[in-house]
Amino acid sequence: MSGRRYNTQAPTELPEPVTFELDGTAYTCRELTPLELSQVARLHGQDAESPESLAFMAEFYEMLLGHDQYQVFLKNTASFGTGIETLVEIIQGVFEDLTNRPTGRPSDSSPGRPTTEPKSTVASSSRVPRRLENRPDLAMAILAAGQEESQ
Repeated sequence: MSGRRYNTQAPTELPEPVTFELDGTAYTCRELTPLELSQVARLHGQDAESPESLAFMAEFYEMLLGHDQYQVFLKNTASFGTGIETLVEIIQGVFEDLTNRPTGRPSDSSPGRPTTEPKSTVASSSRVPRRLENRPDLAMAILAAGQEESQ
């Protein structure tokens, strides 16, 4: 068989689940894959009240919470009249919480002396955590969320 083969390594340690509370109700988020998290970039540059953004938020919340919790979330946001700004703020906060966690346990051994020139790094003022510099999918989504926040 020609072609490349890849294997996914299982995480050595599962992180604590991300939770948030809205109007007195606590919600527990699913652990999302990098591809699921990268969907947040779809909000970049969009008017939060556009049909596309609203559809995305509905899809994202159901993916994030799972069907049953999402149904509770829908009822609660309707009864409390939760606004778009709050819904976007929750997505940004959850996204930060999900991406600012280590993706694995650090190695017990030293990596040794570097054999090549150091790689360029993201400026320290960047919102992208150092451990995600080699994850362009997540880095782009973080930067996109930050630009949306500053507008």
